[in-house]
Amino acid sequence: AKLNEGDNPGAIHDFNQVIIIDPGNSNAYFNRGLAKSEVADFEGAIVDFDLAISLNPDDAEAYESRGTAKASLGDFDGAIDDYDRSLFLSPLDAVAYCNHGNVRLRQGDYGAAIRDLDMAIALNANYASAYELRGFAKAQQGNHGAAIHDYDRAASLSPRHASIYHTRGNSKAKQGDLKPLVLV
Repeated sequence: AKLNEGDNPGAIHDFNQVIIIDPGNSNAYFNRGLAKSEVADFEGAIVDFDLAISLNPDDAEAYESRGTAKASLGDFDGAIDDYDRSLFLSPLDAVAYCNHGNVRLRQGDYGAAIRDLDMAIALNANYASAYELRGFAKAQQGNHGAAIHDYDRAASLSPRHASIYHTRGNSKAKQGDLKPLVLV
């Protein structure tokens, strides 16, 4: 409950107690890893995800979460390996495809990022973050018209997400659309 309420230090304490009582509980390590990720203790989170995976090697979420922690530390190759394993175990996971695509984007591999984000969108047509990231990848390739189309879709799905408007504005400016935005 504390993890879901945002009390991450309290959650870590509670999961420590679970692990003392039941050291073979892979979910306790996994959830403690999530809580550590929320407080930016990515090294500690990776240790916990490693332990969760050692106890349950078929836990796709643990690989995905460890990949996200590795990406947060700049270990993009390690993150890709973990996302690959997660997708092997759970091939219909839109979030894992989106995360995989985000890392490919950060590596500058825009074509691979777009392919991953296409899969995320095919699995979840209402995934605003996937549209936004795909738009950014397309913009990096110089395809601003297609990027704007993706940003428009992302904005329709998540209208209060400011970064979508920022990146869409950049693409419009690169196309020469410098009309000021008038808010009513």
